[in-house]
Amino acid sequence: MYNGINVHFPVIFDDGFKWLLRVRQSHNGYPPPEIQKFVVRSEVTALTILKNGGVLAPDAWYPLSDGQSSQPDLCYFFCQLLNGASLNIPKRGIDALWTPGPEIKHIIEEYARISILIADTPISSSLIGCPIPDPDDPHHRSIGPLATHRSLNMIQPPYFPGPFNNNQERYLAQIDIALDHVFNGHLCQRNTLDAYLWHLELRELVGLCDMLAEKPNKVYIKHADDKGDHLMGDGEGNLTGIIDWEWAYATTKEEAFSSPYFCFTHNRYYAGHNFMTPAEELLIQAYERFGRKDLADCIRNGKIYQRLSHIGTFEPWPCPQRGVLEASAQWKPANLKPPAKFDKSWRVYLIDRYRDNETLQELIKREAWDQEKGRAEVKSEREKWLEERKEKCKEHSSVEIS
Repeated sequence: MYNGINVHFPVIFDDGFKWLLRVRQSHNGYPPPEIQKFVVRSEVTALTILKNGGVLAPDAWYPLSDGQSSQPDLCYFFCQLLNGASLNIPKRGIDALWTPGPEIKHIIEEYARISILIADTPISSSLIGCPIPDPDDPHHRSIGPLATHRSLNMIQPPYFPGPFNNNQERYLAQIDIALDHVFNGHLCQRNTLDAYLWHLELRELVGLCDMLAEKPNKVYIKHADDKGDHLMGDGEGNLTGIIDWEWAYATTKEEAFSSPYFCFTHNRYYAGHNFMTPAEELLIQAYERFGRKDLADCIRNGKIYQRLSHIGTFEPWPCPQRGVLEASAQWKPANLKPPAKFDKSWRVYLIDRYRDNETLQELIKREAWDQEKGRAEVKSEREKWLEERKEKCKEHSSVEIS
């Protein structure tokens, strides 16, 4: 059984108990064995924590070789085969995420029950990162560096940043990695200069957010790819478990229980609006019915985490910036007023704002951008627009109303 990251081999015992041999795929030696081994150890650790807390997740075991075979690039572990099938939750339709009916309401209620179990299984640590076995005592857990599947790892060892004291440290580190990758051509190759400017804007906003700077006194496991197909169901709307915990990490309650991707993804979200989707409203209602207003508030106040989940990407339309600025409204500096569109005027504005950044100046030279020429063109285009608007107003005012 194949998917994009792993290959699974069923292991069926004589007593009928079923396991899976979960093997990480490697392509010509990449990812390096050090990354593969870390991710395997972290996933098994996360699954063990969740299983001990009564969460519907597969039990997991290291092989005697600790996930290593005679071939150094082969990493694997054993896990329980859960009953049911991966859910394909529709977005549109009579009973779908955007127009929920009885089945979707039941799935979200089941999801809320499982999330409450995760919330009742905190990790006694004040660090943000991936759960790993304690190097001094394999029977205990600790928090290690933060591994991610979203190109926010380093090219050379030690590969992973962290662990972090708070989410502000974490996001700033990830933004710095993204900036380095953009500059070196590993990310956003079609819009290099604008992508670099966009991440500088994100960096400024994250650096000013007191909420992200709060240090947790305990942390919680968060699924790193909760787009809906990680949910297993029995065909009657009942959840039988949650799978695919590679890259899972421990973070603050506020982030861990912010809205999952399958609930917040919506056309209006990608248009830059931070409204509560119908699925999110149902999840809030479920938490409150179960007496967990604290988790309902994580949904209400979690839009900034959704927006920051796109660090390392850049799309040249105004929607992402609109969503980030709206989610950052409480701490956004009053003088940060970039043009709404990612156009020439936006580029000129942010280059002026971040002109003291030495790497940006180097990138400007490499991209052969002439800031003064750009500024003059923006001024000329605005004057032309104002003149055209003036003429249209004259035409409109000259029309006689009969």
